[in-house]
Amino acid sequence: MTTLAPRGGGSLPTTPSGPIFVGREKELELLEALLAQARDGTGRLALVTGEPGIGKSRLADEVARRAELQGWAVA
Repeated sequence: MTTLAPRGGGSLPTTPSGPIFVGREKELELLEALLAQARDGTGRLALVTGEPGIGKSRLADEVARRAELQGWAVA
């Protein structure tokens, strides 16, 4: 595991997709539920929107990482 130095010193643990994912638990839970429904045969589509810089790409990266760990093919 690598680390990043945050402002003010110290270090943050990281994953291959970036810093440890913090926050957005509600959104992540919803997206993981949609993945489970898709796995069970009910196709789903999720649209992640918001202001620039609020973490949309990071959320998508985390969902993709978790999907790969479950055996999904992620492009």
